[in-house]
Amino acid sequence: MNHHAHSHPDAPQHSKCGHGCAHETEVHHAGHSSLTHQAEVHSTSGQLGRRFEVVGLDCVEEVRVLKDALGPLVGGDQHLAFNVIRGELIILPTAQSISDEQIISRVAQTGMTARVINNAKPSTSTLLSQWKIFAVATSAIFFVGSFIAEVWLSGKVEVLWSEAATIHGLTRGLLSLTILFSSATVVTKVWYSIRNLRLDMNALMFIAILGAIALNQWTEAATVAFLYALSLQLEAWSVYRARRAIDNLLRDDVAKVRTIDSSGKEMEVAAEQLPIGTRFIVRPGERINLDGEVVSGRGEINESLVTGESFPVFKNIGDGVYAGTINGPSTLTIASTRTADDTQLSRIIRLVSEHQAKKGEYETWVEQFARYYTPAVLVLALFTVIIRWLAWGEGVSDAVYNGLALLVIACPCALVISTPVSVVSALSSAARYGILVKGGQALERVGRVNSIAFDKTGTLTWGAPEVVEVADFSEHGTNELLMRFGAVSARSEHPLAKSISAYAKEHGITIPDLQNFVAVPGSGASGEWNGKTYRIGSLDYHLNFHTLPTSAVEIIERWRKQGYSIVVLSSDRHLCGAMALRDRVRSEAKNVVTELQQRGMRSVVLLSGDHQEAVANIARELGITEYQGGMLPQGKVDFLKSMSGPNNCVAMVGDGINDAPALAAADLGIAMGAGTDVALETADVALINNDLHSLVWLVDLSRRMLSIIRQNIGLAVGIKVFFALLALMGTATLWGAIAADLGASLLVIFNSMRLLRR
Repeated sequence: MNHHAHSHPDAPQHSKCGHGCAHETEVHHAGHSSLTHQAEVHSTSGQLGRRFEVVGLDCVEEVRVLKDALGPLVGGDQHLAFNVIRGELIILPTAQSISDEQIISRVAQTGMTARVINNAKPSTSTLLSQWKIFAVATSAIFFVGSFIAEVWLSGKVEVLWSEAATIHGLTRGLLSLTILFSSATVVTKVWYSIRNLRLDMNALMFIAILGAIALNQWTEAATVAFLYALSLQLEAWSVYRARRAIDNLLRDDVAKVRTIDSSGKEMEVAAEQLPIGTRFIVRPGERINLDGEVVSGRGEINESLVTGESFPVFKNIGDGVYAGTINGPSTLTIASTRTADDTQLSRIIRLVSEHQAKKGEYETWVEQFARYYTPAVLVLALFTVIIRWLAWGEGVSDAVYNGLALLVIACPCALVISTPVSVVSALSSAARYGILVKGGQALERVGRVNSIAFDKTGTLTWGAPEVVEVADFSEHGTNELLMRFGAVSARSEHPLAKSISAYAKEHGITIPDLQNFVAVPGSGASGEWNGKTYRIGSLDYHLNFHTLPTSAVEIIERWRKQGYSIVVLSSDRHLCGAMALRDRVRSEAKNVVTELQQRGMRSVVLLSGDHQEAVANIARELGITEYQGGMLPQGKVDFLKSMSGPNNCVAMVGDGINDAPALAAADLGIAMGAGTDVALETADVALINNDLHSLVWLVDLSRRMLSIIRQNIGLAVGIKVFFALLALMGTATLWGAIAADLGASLLVIFNSMRLLRR
């Protein structure tokens, strides 16, 4: 980790790695943002746009309808954003001025219902239309009743295969009521589609129902109407299940805080009403509802919801705590450090919610495919009717029936829902694990990474030096030398001095008080003890006062070759001794590097601003063969650009604070950091739990997600093609086609939701 990267240069608008890892400008701003781009990030996010919850927004087809309806009102559909899984419509700040009432009214004309979301939290309502559930349930009663009535009147159990002309009047009446109640759930959408001369799948299904009635196929018409209405509700229910699972993973309940006033009196107040600095009490087992700092008490806290840390974390006075974590067996008094709408948990939830709408390549492809799919299917159905009637000599009724069957089976719902449910399930699973991923495109790209570069300090190491060797130059003895080291270093704020002081205490040394302590910036420090002056600092600093003993030359030279940081202690008379320190390597780092190499990473590289010897030692210890030290921020950027290529997708892992230019230059930026502000805002991925093992887990999750998406597309397309061939051959039925479509939709949804399991 170097400390020269306090300013972030403008990141490139596009970069591209192999396997199609293209960074579009919008996604780039949302992921590889720099400080100069953060305003653009917020101006294009749902956080500052007007957000509406839309009942009925469960499929890409509805997105197309809403774009057609609202686009002219807001100056074009580029000013609209949608999150199908969350059922949200977002009017971006760039849109033309239009009232909320106008938006709600226009949405109502499409057969959907909108309401304003007045806060930045994701919606947790059911988004299920109660009257539609009633209509489908009622149609189910009439549908089942029609079969019971026909069996009772005719005594035939094979009523399903009966000719329409043999059906009794009561049965036909019940089937008509089934059609009526089932069709009521989509009739508004159908009317809007026909009025705007843009046929969608609702209209095509309605045509199929009317066609079956015209052919006197009442059983088929009722079966199609009921199963289609049922499939829409099951699809909405399945998406709702995914949505609720996500909300359960990332819940942000409106909560109260037990505050303490100046007189010591306790009272419960809504967390959102409290300013920074408010003191509140959290009793054993209670949830902490504001970010803060412990001012009284000590004990363990379960932070798994926010950081992914599996084990309780001990907190003492002065330690920070997160909202959403659970207090252990002790009572704590906490002073809030953030307001309720700016807590770490609420920010994570908001970022996850906003970036769920960022689409990956698969999702984008499916949407584009669906745009041309519906009209193509209508043409194919007409072609089927004409061929079977004119070329094959089939009766008009049979030819039309098979054309209608093709319309039914061609419904693309299973295909268009296959990708977004997979992506959001994976995003939410990652968030629960303590990983924030900025959208579907970034998550897809994780699985395609084949080269990865690590920053050293704060990433593969803890950024906290440790003493590895002590040398006594003047035969003082270990305890005496450690006491002198500890005395001078105890008053210093330098990280090396703090490590030396801690090392002395760990060895049972009682550190004496030092007099007349003076810090020498860039060199070291000095102070008096027992009437003598002692100095601590770099070797060059000491050479101004003493000559390096011959016995110490070999030791110092060996330490330098090993890349250690060297701290020397001297008195008025001579050099007393020296310590070698190095950055402490994360215990899991070597295993993580090995596991990444086992997963096919063609190149694992270590980049650092430290001198080459120190970097080489760390690299050898971790099993990394490619490394480079002495790198300034621009040097890392240039190195990463040299790694990128048409068949190389490069990820950079840094601490999210000093490595922002490199994170922006890589095809995928991954920020370490236990929930730091910069880590949340900069890279494509933030390992909030600060655990390197999460990186391996995320690679596996992404690859599993890509595999499930391919499975879903294969299932959806395969079933469609199979039944389309049956329709072309004249052996398909309307009810079989709609049942297959329903089955395909449920298959891909539940297959996708497997990603919610860790």
